[in-house]
Amino acid sequence: MTSALGTTNITTIDLAFTSPTGGNYAWSNVNGSGSGTITFSAINNLAPASIGGKIVSLSDNGKGPILMFSEDGIFVRKQNGKTDSGNYSFTRYSPTVGVIQQDFTDSTEGGALGFIELNSATTNSGSVCGVYYSNPVYGSDPDNIGLGTFTIK
Repeated sequence: MTSALGTTNITTIDLAFTSPTGGNYAWSNVNGSGSGTITFSAINNLAPASIGGKIVSLSDNGKGPILMFSEDGIFVRKQNGKTDSGNYSFTRYSPTVGVIQQDFTDSTEGGALGFIELNSATTNSGSVCGVYYSNPVYGSDPDNIGLGTFTIK
């Protein structure tokens, strides 16, 4: 590990689980050694399993789109008097994080690709960030969707 001073300090950590939620650890490096116990606790599933049939409001400094998701994989985005649409998929990656992939198919944004990461603090709200590719070639210069918050209804 690199220390806060920026010097290399190789540390070895051995972790031995003694139960499904905890265990003992021992560490050592050139400056010393120590040991202790560690306990893990389960976190509730805050990220939704699905967003089908839901409305997700994004806010970036008080403004942002309203996203409506159907059960059949279609989304509609409304923002600044403009409506876009396409196909979407949603994957929950952990108890608190899910990612929406948007494939735009409407006449104005067709071919664009968006990724929105929902970081759930509650079962219906949290922080959000994402990227938008008007040219869906990976590695092209994406527009940041920005950091903000979301609510699900």
